[in-house]
Amino acid sequence: MSKLRIVSQSYSRRDREGSATVEGLSFEEVKKLEGSIVRGAWWIRGSEDGLETASVFEEIPNPVADETMIPFWRRPSEEVQLRLQEIRFESDRDDVCSPSILIQSLCGYNFTPERYQKTAERLESFGFIQMRSRRGNDGRHWEVWYLPGLWASDGDLRDAIDGVDEGDTPQNRDRLKLEAAIEFLSQNPRWGFGTLDVATQRLAMVIE
Repeated sequence: MSKLRIVSQSYSRRDREGSATVEGLSFEEVKKLEGSIVRGAWWIRGSEDGLETASVFEEIPNPVADETMIPFWRRPSEEVQLRLQEIRFESDRDDVCSPSILIQSLCGYNFTPERYQKTAERLESFGFIQMRSRRGNDGRHWEVWYLPGLWASDGDLRDAIDGVDEGDTPQNRDRLKLEAAIEFLSQNPRWGFGTLDVATQRLAMVIE
């Protein structure tokens, strides 16, 4: 006996409206059914075991499925420790490294497909990389646009950074370049992005 039970409600032949209730679904199956109906994310059919589903969209590969993506740039070592690095532009340290920038929620307040496409193309031209999650069972996903450091900037963003005063010390130079990058990226905020975060602390693996 199938655990699925579909109850159809009668409808008026005049307005041709009706309803149906699906019973016996698990929480994950409810999410997939929602993702299928609302966002077109799943092909679905019923079976004696419940719902059989197949994703409409091409799945993002598993991070460990591609062996070429496994870290290869450093040989194994037992002499590894973690070091917290905080970037303080007002200090006299000479090992300051470029902070990274994360942008989320493109066109957060005035979204249209055209504005999203234009903003995404702009960020790609600036050197940002899009990182997108897999779709959930409800068909939703999230994404982050990532610039690993000011050294990775490109296009108009690179020009804006290179055009600032070099400053009297390396720390002042990096601070001025970061301020110029943030000011440049903050242009057109009504549909540019929802949030911009600058990472100035890292817990990093180091080998003595």
